[in-house]
Amino acid sequence: MDYLRAFAILAVLAIHVSAGFTAIPNINALMVVNIGIDIFSHFAVPLFIFISGFVLYLKYQKNYSQKEFYQKRFWRIIPPYLLFTTFYLIFNAFIAAYKTGTFTFPSILQIAYAYLAAGGYYHLWFFLIIIELYLLYPVIIKIYNFFLDRGTDWLFLVLALVLQLGWQIFGANFQLHLFGYDLSITNKIFFCEIFYLVFGIYICKHYPTIKEWVLKKSILTFVTPTIIFTIIGSGLWLTGIYIYGSYNSIPDISFTFIESLIQPLFYLFIFALLFAVSNKITNSNKNFKWLLTVSLYSFGIYLIHPFFQTGLIYVGKIFGITYETIIYYPLTFILTLALSMIFVYIIRKFKYYKYIIG
Repeated sequence: MDYLRAFAILAVLAIHVSAGFTAIPNINALMVVNIGIDIFSHFAVPLFIFISGFVLYLKYQKNYSQKEFYQKRFWRIIPPYLLFTTFYLIFNAFIAAYKTGTFTFPSILQIAYAYLAAGGYYHLWFFLIIIELYLLYPVIIKIYNFFLDRGTDWLFLVLALVLQLGWQIFGANFQLHLFGYDLSITNKIFFCEIFYLVFGIYICKHYPTIKEWVLKKSILTFVTPTIIFTIIGSGLWLTGIYIYGSYNSIPDISFTFIESLIQPLFYLFIFALLFAVSNKITNSNKNFKWLLTVSLYSFGIYLIHPFFQTGLIYVGKIFGITYETIIYYPLTFILTLALSMIFVYIIRKFKYYKYIIG
């Protein structure tokens, strides 16, 4: 789980850095490569949620204190969420002031959206989903145990998948608007990621059997479909860019149905691949301590990395390093990771660091 968590946070950074392809005006090799990286790396949040389901089920199955459960989840999630939502509201205001020359305070609607709908910055949407899943975990686990007691927990897994697919398709066709403001709320409802939580629970319950099955397979069993799905996803995005002129011009509903169908299968192959790799790392004599450190710092890295990435973008422009230059991508990834880890390392020196970075 530690190595999987490290892979997940590295993928988050890869998504956000490779997303620079959206600013490349014409389809070229640099765009194609970064689209492929972006498509592949989107397993990140599903993997985090899978890990949450797995780890929660280890401790909270049938006889546990719901009060203790909610208290631990609250102090781990809510203080960092509120703190960094405030931080990014201020940061956004300063970025806007830098661009326009005028400092403007966020509106009441923007503040409400930031705190109530995880709209403080683009990456905080994950918090709304994880908060919802934590709130509903006792209900989810009761339903799972209901099916488990009847030997049909696989059926609940299927139902969770169907619910997730249905919600993703619905969400792509419906967005809530209020006072002319796009709330972008349907893609932050727990339904859109519920399968991965239930899958984590299911794997935890049947871990010995599934572990044995995965490790008996050749890594190529998982590498080959991963490559195929990455090519398919990249092809869809490139088709959309070719038709509509840019990535940002592609309508949300264009490939939602196809992507919603293939993504879970795609990610399951990646999960299995990363599990096999993690197992090899665990059993090797080589030192991968740095990956364990990345895992330990992952929550803090997730919280702070957009701040450093944004700063590096502005600094890079001074030296002529933009989205259209090859060096931007590896350099921004490495420096964002390094600066984020230094930040987390420093914060962890303080007594109450858990209330800041979880």
